[in-house]
Amino acid sequence: MFILSFYVVISAWLIAFLIQSFGGFDGMDAAASGQNFADTIGQGEHPLRSKWYILFLLACFIGANAFVVGRGIKGGIEKASSILMPAFFVMLIVVVGFSVTNGDTARAAAFILQPKWEDVGFGTFLAGIGQAFFSIGVGVGLMITYGAYLSKDTDITRSSLIVVGSDTLVALIAGFAIFPIVFAAGLDPAGGPSLFFISMPVAFGAIPGGAIFASVFFALALFAAFTSSISLMEVGVSWLEERQGVTRLGAACGMGFALFMIGAAYVFSLEYLDFMDFMTEGLLLPLGGLLTVIFAGWVLSREMLTSELGEGTVMNLWRFVMRWFVPPFVGIILVFGFMDKIQDQYHVPLPGALTVLLGPNWVPPVE
Repeated sequence: MFILSFYVVISAWLIAFLIQSFGGFDGMDAAASGQNFADTIGQGEHPLRSKWYILFLLACFIGANAFVVGRGIKGGIEKASSILMPAFFVMLIVVVGFSVTNGDTARAAAFILQPKWEDVGFGTFLAGIGQAFFSIGVGVGLMITYGAYLSKDTDITRSSLIVVGSDTLVALIAGFAIFPIVFAAGLDPAGGPSLFFISMPVAFGAIPGGAIFASVFFALALFAAFTSSISLMEVGVSWLEERQGVTRLGAACGMGFALFMIGAAYVFSLEYLDFMDFMTEGLLLPLGGLLTVIFAGWVLSREMLTSELGEGTVMNLWRFVMRWFVPPFVGIILVFGFMDKIQDQYHVPLPGALTVLLGPNWVPPVE
């Protein structure tokens, strides 16, 4: 619920940029693009008007989510996914083709695939685990909810491998959709969130035919955001429907209303969005993962696990790892990851011993 509350706001930004992309970003430099982003989200010129505009787009996006989820699994989520996911992959391949043709593919390939062992440290693993939690929905109840809809004859082990493999493959393909254009435009590939809303418009504005593919690119991102948001909303809606006796449509509308009210607070006070991002990624996601793995390894009976996963070497190895290896590992990630996020986002000094693992404390820039 917390993740979805700021996810929908960022999705509203995506809609705004998709609409802008139809007019193109020709001749836009980094400074102009940064100002455009600030203006769009209500931090620049005419802030109140921009915030009301984003609020309208937020209502549209949440309404679409409530409509799809409210129609149920078969008539809503499955039908939407059967249309959106093939369209997503077609658009992704189109953008990759454009990016590889017009961008600096060699530098992008080196950036994505060539290891820099000198930069690898404990923080690398924290970032990787954090990305994995976010990317495949570990610790948020998403996989548990969808897993409950599987038929008894589904091979869970095989399905899990397909999910993880597909997620990694799509991430690599998406890298080749973005970074060749970024390098061709001479932009910083480590721009973080600003890479998406500030750097990409500059990149598309500097390349022939960029206006068309900017529209395809932001539509692609919106498709990805929508398929993720309906999955996140399904967790709360299914709980309200099955445990509280609320109708599915009523639960979807209620969730949508709550999300809109929280999202509206983020639109008018962006510092709350930053705080919720910090709390979910730095604390709640790994905490949810830790509680889930303890439940799976120590609370569920062996008989229940074998009825779903089968008996044999894979099952025995899985149970051993889930009981003795994964809980302390996720616990370490939870503690040190939270400390690392505190230092990065809120510049809280850490004890000197921790800088060996997490890097030096934040130093204020020289005026």
